[in-house]
Amino acid sequence: MQPVVVSSPFLAEHRLLFDDGADFFDDPVALQGAWRDASIRDTYDRVDAADLVAVVMVHSVHADSDPSGTTSFRLVADVESVLLGNEPNGALSLLSGPDDPGYATIRDNGPRLLNNRFVVYLKWYTDEAGDVGSHWHMSPGSREVLVEAERAVGRTLARRGRP
Repeated sequence: MQPVVVSSPFLAEHRLLFDDGADFFDDPVALQGAWRDASIRDTYDRVDAADLVAVVMVHSVHADSDPSGTTSFRLVADVESVLLGNEPNGALSLLSGPDDPGYATIRDNGPRLLNNRFVVYLKWYTDEAGDVGSHWHMSPGSREVLVEAERAVGRTLARRGRP
């Protein structure tokens, strides 16, 4: 395992790609028309910008409330394999709060997340205090999603001049 590496700044354009949420399309290629094109394009764009692409198993979903009653969710996921980037030390802790674009998908789908395999696309960032955090997106760990993610990783590595 290697240390977390923040490869580049987290830009406004990254926010919709790394929305701190999930989709549940087991076979994005089976989607029709614009939905299919957008799904595939998003996968390639996520991989191009990601610091980590990994297959994970979500083993817990926690609802955390602050004193004002605002609820955020924390998913804890074990990394099963890394497709791109450095394997993190220990489990991933993935946060999603009410201001995150993907919050509703986490809030409304706890049972679909727990004890299931996903491909996670993650981008590290450094906040104003110098602490490292992450923004992420998850897709089901189906064979079809994994094949598309591996294709995107291959293209990204070729662009970066790596085998």
